[in-house]
Amino acid sequence: MYHVIVNPNACTGRSKKKLKKAEAIFRENNKDYIVHYTEYPGHATQIARELTQSGERDIVAFGGDGTFNEVLNGLSDPSLVRLGLLPAGTANDFSTFAGIPLNINKAMDLILHTEPKPCDYIVCGGVRSLNSVGTGIDVDVLQRCKASKLLGKVRYWKCLLDSIRHFKGNEFECTVNGETKRYHAFLAVLCNGGMFGGGMKICPDAKVDDNQLDLVIVDYLKGFKKLLAMLALVRGKVLELPATTHMLVEEVNIVPDQCFIIQYDGELYGGIPFQASIQKNGINIYRN
Repeated sequence: MYHVIVNPNACTGRSKKKLKKAEAIFRENNKDYIVHYTEYPGHATQIARELTQSGERDIVAFGGDGTFNEVLNGLSDPSLVRLGLLPAGTANDFSTFAGIPLNINKAMDLILHTEPKPCDYIVCGGVRSLNSVGTGIDVDVLQRCKASKLLGKVRYWKCLLDSIRHFKGNEFECTVNGETKRYHAFLAVLCNGGMFGGGMKICPDAKVDDNQLDLVIVDYLKGFKKLLAMLALVRGKVLELPATTHMLVEEVNIVPDQCFIIQYDGELYGGIPFQASIQKNGINIYRN
């Protein structure tokens, strides 16, 4: 039995047609399935927890990176689950990077006719993340987006420009492999996947199954250099900047001077320590 956890906010326009097509493909292949619609933030986590605690193993998440994050955090034991992802969000960063087709026919073909592949994920302060965990201008942009009345890509780019002008960076100590360094950073992101923020290739060579994470820290820059850093990030060239530190890590501890918000796959969490590690081959996901 396939249990499909659906974010109804994603079921508008083309995404609604995607869901109907997915259901039709289940029926055409004589596969039993149940659709579970979420009703409030965090509901996908609750649904996934209840299903997997009762022994269900075939879980499919329909939505965007936020829905996938909620589902991952509800799984009682991710290593026992066969997870299918049907991308229907605005960004779909993890899906795109991990080789999960946006085309519903192709994504369903992976789920129904292939074996899932091992995939790493991040655990930070007890919260799981498939794609990335970070703080800095990415969080500032997300906070502005939540407060904005604009919609879609226009909202994101407007908030991004506002953040470039006003964000003053974060100061913290970062400990990796027993060595502690101090930073005043524009951005600090721990990556399993290599894309975030709606298609920005922060770490193009990252791999979701290499048993290591990519830590990317960009020093705070002022004036025109800040804009150049943002352009490099958009173009997938941020690792080439002299202001960028890039390390392959298995765990990291970041201690801020002042408490900051952390984003997990685009979802914002406060009051959680930035103590993160990798869960190697922690979950099996249908992907190319």
